Amino acid sequence: VLLHTYMITQFAKLVHQLPPSRRRPLQPRHADSVRPMRVVIIGASLAGIRAAEALRREGHDGEIVVVGAEAHLPYDRPPLSKQVLAGTMQPADTALRFDAGADIEFRLSTRATGLDLERRRVLVDPGGELAYDGLVIATGAHPRTLAGLPQMGGVHVLRTLDDCLAIRQALPQ
Repeated sequence: VLLHTYMITQFAKLVHQLPPSRRRPLQPRHADSVRPMRVVIIGASLAGIRAAEALRREGHDGEIVVVGAEAHLPYDRPPLSKQVLAGTMQPADTALRFDAGADIEFRLSTRATGLDLERRRVLVDPGGELAYDGLVIATGAHPRTLAGLPQMGGVHVLRTLDDCLAIRQALPQ
């Protein structure tokens, strides 16, 4: 099986197909393996979902496991700071649409904490290890805070759905 290799940009916004000269076959974890190969995607975001869809579109019929630290299925982030925060859109309306028939396993509320490249394992919390044949890292960006400043009331970071809901709760009614 020849799988195309995809490069995810640092901010996990774009999935670029590598030129044919840079593609290589996906190798199973064990040389005598006859089972379908597993691709693990770290990052349950737009880039992670699009990578999973691209794998299916290109003919990958093995397991696809998407690991995400948040408890929510992938969602659209721009409405968080606008419509959801203002209360004109419900959080459920931000859910990303993806092919339900793509047979993607989601491991939500699961943080990828490290990689064992030699053994082809993603270290996850909770759950220990997750073996892979192919790996996509689509973790995106995280908000930066100023080091050395104490936590201050009324100062918030807005990156996730939970951040948005906490800010909305803190706003005067």
